[in-house]
Amino acid sequence: MSQPIVLAYSGGLDTSFLVPWLKEQYQRPIITVTVDTGGIDAAAARTLEERALALGASAHHQIDARADYFEQVLRFLIIGNVRRGQLYPLCVGAERVMQAQKIALMARELGTGSIAHGCTAAGNDQVRFEVALRTLAPELEVIAPVRDRHFKRQEELEFLQSRKLPVPPFGAAYSINRGLWGVSIGGKETLTSQGSIPDDAWVLSKDAFSKPRSAERHVLHFERGVPCGLDGNKMSPVEVIETLESLAGPFGIGRGIHLGDTIIGTKGRVAFEAPAAEVLLHAHRELEKLVLTARQQRIKEMLAGPYGDWRGSIEPPRDAGDCKEMRTIVVDKIASITQACGLGQEVRIATDNLPSEEGVVVVVEILNNKSGYNTLELTSGRMAKVNKGDIVVGALGHRKALFGYSGHVPEKLAAGDVIQMLNIGGVLGICDSANPDKGKPFDCRVLGVVLTFPYLGERIGVPARAGYRKLDFGAALDSQGVPVVALAGTCMEAGKTAAACAMVSRMRHRGLVVDCFKATGVSLRRDILAMEDAGARNSMIFTDLGVITTTRSVGPALTRTMITEIAAKKPDVIVFELGDGILGTYGVDAILDCADIRRALTGVVLSANDPVAAWGGVKLLRERFSVEPCAVTGPATDNAVGVDIIREQMKVPAFNALTDGAALGDCVIDAIGLGARFPVVAAS
Repeated sequence: MSQPIVLAYSGGLDTSFLVPWLKEQYQRPIITVTVDTGGIDAAAARTLEERALALGASAHHQIDARADYFEQVLRFLIIGNVRRGQLYPLCVGAERVMQAQKIALMARELGTGSIAHGCTAAGNDQVRFEVALRTLAPELEVIAPVRDRHFKRQEELEFLQSRKLPVPPFGAAYSINRGLWGVSIGGKETLTSQGSIPDDAWVLSKDAFSKPRSAERHVLHFERGVPCGLDGNKMSPVEVIETLESLAGPFGIGRGIHLGDTIIGTKGRVAFEAPAAEVLLHAHRELEKLVLTARQQRIKEMLAGPYGDWRGSIEPPRDAGDCKEMRTIVVDKIASITQACGLGQEVRIATDNLPSEEGVVVVVEILNNKSGYNTLELTSGRMAKVNKGDIVVGALGHRKALFGYSGHVPEKLAAGDVIQMLNIGGVLGICDSANPDKGKPFDCRVLGVVLTFPYLGERIGVPARAGYRKLDFGAALDSQGVPVVALAGTCMEAGKTAAACAMVSRMRHRGLVVDCFKATGVSLRRDILAMEDAGARNSMIFTDLGVITTTRSVGPALTRTMITEIAAKKPDVIVFELGDGILGTYGVDAILDCADIRRALTGVVLSANDPVAAWGGVKLLRERFSVEPCAVTGPATDNAVGVDIIREQMKVPAFNALTDGAALGDCVIDAIGLGARFPVVAAS
């Protein structure tokens, strides 16, 4: 089954149109995800799910992000009394980063590499959403048909009607976005600089002026600038906001029309209703007059202003860049996982608001000594012993290994947290299990996240990530006719790298130009460096494309990309290793399941630990993947008995890579049709 596309779904016209349109255009399942940052009650949630499924979604997910949205965004807007243009309280624009964050996490959980959204080319949302996605999850493909294909709302409406699919309320007339901090409304009236929307287009204050209400009195409670109660009742901030909206909305409080500048350089106009925001910002500002001096108030207004002008970058306002907690630190060891970052011994780190995502580069302090399994592969390729007190640079990642340590990326990360080192390449995470012979892993205290500074002349730090660039999930496979040999194994430590090196060495002795790569596993450059030492001209590893640990969702795209890129360098043959076993968790089976990749494979060599594993591996290759192995190697061939069993019972050539590497290489060269072109030269 093809990978699904995850659609950021609001239930409005644009995203309702995208469900069937994406399904028809891409011929892939569509999974809708609604991130509740406010304004969705139980009935609305049911309606959203029913509509999404009726439109053709294969599944629908709703994520409650209200509390996170308040903690990460709204509390700072209240503390800063933030408004744009001294009027607009950032009703829904500030939600986009939170929505992008949650949807990216959901895409990773679902194992897909594609996200779609319904933002248009007219305003700020497209930039907010995509900057957030490309910063938080650079490996994901972002699809934006409404913007890129310039769909008009009337066209979308007609598309749905022609297929007799449900049309959301208001049809094509108004674009309505509702969230915890208020409602924004766009329509034909907001496309010009005059006039207002009709009374029936307002959502929270529809009858506020035609049916005026009697005055009411309520008491708000704040603690350190955060709303914590109403009318003597202790409440969470979210409960305070939702209650205030229902109380103040019918009075028309917080209704307005904002005219301002968009990120893309145009003027924009939007109607908004923000009753809770208006009450809280006004009350908080008046409370500050009581507790702050006049000078403190003026300085605070100067600092808060840039946040109101902020257009939605994942980074803080550049005028307030010095507010980010940064410091310089000298490190002792830099793990090979970070090679693409080009780091020196002195790095700048952030110590607050740390992202906890696979690939983020982290500085840690080692907290314990180990007598074994105590080395780290450096960016130079050398192995260095790790000692208690060392300051080490690694990267967050997960690992699901048959041998060694298994673990996951922590849900949250803060300076001072203790995590573990999961492999000798520098993968950092929370250890879930360990093989007894390896002992406990290194405990590591988090010091901060490494920052890079991509903006020339700016002091804006961006969290560093492993890899030279992000993986393109849509990349096509083109081997350009170059023979491709894959090394597959029955499990970890089955002798795949030794076999690859033996083949590369023999191929080089017979005059072939060999390039190599490693397609699956956990980040560690040792194997491709060994292949280079054996004579490979060029090498790649999945970490070069920003992937720390491979999975079924990324394995095929990685393999296509690396075959295509290496084939463009015109080697005589490509040899690549599939780390882990055929049935492991790193995606080998997903790669071999792909017909286009199987067609590109000229030969497959199986490494097995014993004859029974060899029998099962050969049977699996033949029956599930329709692949006939050209040779078997590994510990199963350590003596003549194993070799004879494989040759006689499985009818496959068998060679030991360590003792008979030349014969293994010759067998593979003949199997891929290069024997005549590169004949064996007799020794003089």
